[in-house]
Amino acid sequence: MKTKTSGIIIIGDEILSGMVKDTNSAFIIENLRDTGVEIKRILTIGDDIDEIAHEIRVFADRYDLVFTSGGIGPTHDDVTIEAISKGFGVETVKHNTLIEHLRKIIGKEPSEIQQRMSLIPKGAEVIADKDIALPLIIFRNIYILPGIPKCLQRKILIIKKILGQGLSATVKRVYVNDFESVIAPILNNLVSNNKHIKIGSYPTMDKSDYKVMVSFTGYDKDELDRLVQHFVSMIPNDKIVKIEI
Repeated sequence: MKTKTSGIIIIGDEILSGMVKDTNSAFIIENLRDTGVEIKRILTIGDDIDEIAHEIRVFADRYDLVFTSGGIGPTHDDVTIEAISKGFGVETVKHNTLIEHLRKIIGKEPSEIQQRMSLIPKGAEVIADKDIALPLIIFRNIYILPGIPKCLQRKILIIKKILGQGLSATVKRVYVNDFESVIAPILNNLVSNNKHIKIGSYPTMDKSDYKVMVSFTGYDKDELDRLVQHFVSMIPNDKIVKIEI
């Protein structure tokens, strides 16, 4: 069983300006971990059609899966659908089911501006739930998600069902009450000799019981356990605060 590489593109001038904080990328990572999705890159980008079109194509060619967030509403700065269509050289078309749903919501024929909510790249699949006005759109290997966190979170639950159970990573954390500079030579040696396990070192200045949290992330649990035990054996016992699984 293999992991699936993935990239996340967060779209919106409001993110780059600091007006809105991105919480969607963290939610995607945390909730798709057990499906075997391994996030390789997160990009935040503004509402620029040409730039989005270019980056979407790069991500789609590079990774197994791509998740975009934002830019699928009815306003002038909602350009994600148009950008994806441009990036792949396909038409942007209206989806009949979405138009019909808009009619029911509005109670009359939707205006041209409102009909922007029905646009999809030609050939895309629409998966609707109770938020059909903001559907999950899948185009090739790209999952096009709304930027509104509550709506995105519902779509991620749908995606989890689509992707199913995958090879998920195991994470272990070791809390060390010593300076990072002291344990750095040990970590550098472990990293150079263990290419399949990711090792992270995170110093802190506001904890009274430890100074560094070291994380070990891997897909082979036995190999991970051996490496953690080896690391712990190289640290004085009185410096190990706890080991967390």
